Amino acid sequence: WDSRSHDMTAVMRGHKGGLTQVLFTNDGHFLLSGARQDPHLLCWDLRMLGSTDDGDSHVVYRMERDTATTNQRIAFSLEPCGRHVATGGCDGCVRVFDLQTGSRVCDMAVASDPVNGCDFHPFLPLLAVATGHRRYASAAWSSDSDDSDESESESEVGPSEGSR
Repeated sequence: WDSRSHDMTAVMRGHKGGLTQVLFTNDGHFLLSGARQDPHLLCWDLRMLGSTDDGDSHVVYRMERDTATTNQRIAFSLEPCGRHVATGGCDGCVRVFDLQTGSRVCDMAVASDPVNGCDFHPFLPLLAVATGHRRYASAAWSSDSDDSDESESESEVGPSEGSR
């Protein structure tokens, strides 16, 4: 969308699921995008928009992450210097990719639950992550009791990991 002319400039196709996040790189030449039920984080070259009708041809890198089977929004974050992007995954890992090559440079297992959020600190060498998986209380009632003497058992409710 061009804010000056109010015209659509391009339709970018390439994700399998619903788009959940977009982020421009620091230099403004690339756009990162992630989607539900899609195993890739895509890096698009914005300088090539309009050069062809095939929106998928503008993908520079497909960076693999463990998000193919979830409807959760799995966030990603651009390192302040713009060289690396970090993304969470359903396997409890944070993956870091080099945006100059598209290659994975680091895998960090940080939780037993999905890592659904991550964010680089603006100037300190810190990466904050959010983890968790929705859990519900389950109730079990004894069917052989006449006096409604119900026994309840609860499974874990809330996040399985403590704050990190």
